[in-house]
Amino acid sequence: PAGKYVELLISGAFLFDSGKADLKEECLPVISKLGDILMLYDDYMIEIIGHTDNVPLTNGSFPDNDHLSSARAISAKNYLVNEKGMDVTTMKWSGKGEYEPIASNANEEGRARNRRVEIRIYNSLNSN
Repeated sequence: PAGKYVELLISGAFLFDSGKADLKEECLPVISKLGDILMLYDDYMIEIIGHTDNVPLTNGSFPDNDHLSSARAISAKNYLVNEKGMDVTTMKWSGKGEYEPIASNANEEGRARNRRVEIRIYNSLNSN
């Protein structure tokens, strides 16, 4: 239903190096400001969803894109909880791997759009 949540899309390349799940140092000031804004909605349900493109991983840090997308969502959640003081009990996080693309994986531009983190602010704690 329309109006169920507000969604913020953040480029995966902005947040993470390729194949990694640690937040990049240069993104932290922006993520900190985003955390300040999200704190205004700390009593709302906030969901963090990691996504990847469909290129198989080759670096060995993660067995597949499912694990990478989940680890990225957890990294974002950990930052917001540990650094910004958000309430973990009103948050949920997950990884969707390559399975919900928003663009074609046939070219680099599309793959770059698919590598993203979504943050959803629901209009009540009972929403999901």
